[in-house]
Amino acid sequence: MLHSLRAQASHMGPGTLRLLEEFALSPPRALDLTSLLSFGRPVSPTSVIASVQFALAELPRRLARRVRALESLPFIVGTNPYIANTLEAYRDSFELLANHSPVITLEDNKRFTEQLANLVERHANDIPTMAKGFLESSKYISPAQITNFLDRAIQNRISIRLIAEQHIAISQALENVVEMQSDRIGVVDMNCSPTQMIRMCESYVAELSLATLGASPSIEIDGFPDSTLAPFGIHSD
Repeated sequence: MLHSLRAQASHMGPGTLRLLEEFALSPPRALDLTSLLSFGRPVSPTSVIASVQFALAELPRRLARRVRALESLPFIVGTNPYIANTLEAYRDSFELLANHSPVITLEDNKRFTEQLANLVERHANDIPTMAKGFLESSKYISPAQITNFLDRAIQNRISIRLIAEQHIAISQALENVVEMQSDRIGVVDMNCSPTQMIRMCESYVAELSLATLGASPSIEIDGFPDSTLAPFGIHSD
């Protein structure tokens, strides 16, 4: 079954298949806040090129692992249209990045960030799409297997999106003086207020509750309401 799913990658050339095997066996670097912030302190042409080199080194590793994980599913599960389409999307994204020419100039990087933004958009709904596929294939895979697979997929997706979004944001900041002078370093808000985030959510929920139920809950914030932290904005909502 495993070999049958892998055989479906026959549209990929021999060189790309070799790269897929190499990247799948190459452990990705641990992703931490320090690494992501290093390319934006300060933002410069040199730091942007260093960021794109990091992205081109790390993203194919993570994409290759997703490809292999999807290929390892039971054959009948892997042929579900939702699962099969997701696998095909990961193969295409891997092929694009693994074979990408070196990004040397800022003009090269501008074209690359456009491709990267399209890649992020293409994979935006991967998790719910795969969940639909697993639901339709639930007779052939256990709930525990589904949970384990999706947990790993979510972790992988977060790391891919963080690397991609951080590089895109840093590249944009280089061209925007206002962004360079803000409290954000890429997608990281260095002075994010949890209290403000909670109040924003409270306002939204209150409006929704009043419109549908005629009443809304109140929220009390204890502890240290003036505290700030540095979360990744794209995953704090």
